[in-house]
Amino acid sequence: MNRVTETGFRAFNRVERFVGKRLPRSSSYPFLACDTYFSECDLSYMGNDTNLLKKLTLVNSMNSTREISIYCPEHRVPVLLSFLETSSLGGFGTLLVGDSDETLTDLLTLRALKQFKRVFLVNRRSEGTNIRNLPIGLENKKYSSPLRLNYFKRAKKLRKANGLLLCWNDATNPVERTSARNKLKQSKTTLNIELRIPFQVLAKHTQQSYLVACPVGNGIDTHRIWESLYLGSLPVVLKKDASIFDPNWPIHRVDDWEDLSGLTIAKAKDIFEIYREQIGSVIEMSEVFIDQFRKKY
Repeated sequence: MNRVTETGFRAFNRVERFVGKRLPRSSSYPFLACDTYFSECDLSYMGNDTNLLKKLTLVNSMNSTREISIYCPEHRVPVLLSFLETSSLGGFGTLLVGDSDETLTDLLTLRALKQFKRVFLVNRRSEGTNIRNLPIGLENKKYSSPLRLNYFKRAKKLRKANGLLLCWNDATNPVERTSARNKLKQSKTTLNIELRIPFQVLAKHTQQSYLVACPVGNGIDTHRIWESLYLGSLPVVLKKDASIFDPNWPIHRVDDWEDLSGLTIAKAKDIFEIYREQIGSVIEMSEVFIDQFRKKY
């Protein structure tokens, strides 16, 4: 890609983000994303106590509070819980915490479970039926761009030319990510991208790679994992970090990044082929996950 084209992509993306921040929030269905979760919940708490109280009071009068699901950004959960604890309402169905790479503290989770039957959290392993792992999915369209979904909806099967793709911001988690890059970048089959590039270019490189390394960032679960899956490639994580993921999702696990240091195209293809069928069914798996949530588990 030449510099003129890249500059054009960057300018277009800035306009998209500017417009996206001014549009009403909409679902990214069938893709997993906080936008989708927000749209699937009955109510949302975005910081306005009065509006939520009116809605909850109405629902309470209909004797259906136990089936109500509430979406709440992670940074607003303490205020929401304090509000509910001082109200006469309680015993709700589901709290879904999104818009963050971080999970709730144990203390906040315990407080939430006193108000809700179940809590969905990103970067948290499922524990019984009360605490459920929430895949972080794709990035919120308001943070990226409202048209980015088109790259996933229209993803074409491109010829795989790279064994492994490295493309992340080391500054997000310098220790983990710098170490991973240093162990993996020497391979001749690895495409190592250290500079920030337009998403259009990243999407193409992802589709052309068999494997995509996804080291821990702000959290164990990263948007890159789901971008890779929806673009037809296989994300790779360390086994020590993999316990939060449902084993049905096609995510390859390695003991150490050095396990991939001598990767060949043939070996990368062999690993990819193990998961090919599952990767081809990721959209259907996402739809099942959302359908289960709709049925309130």
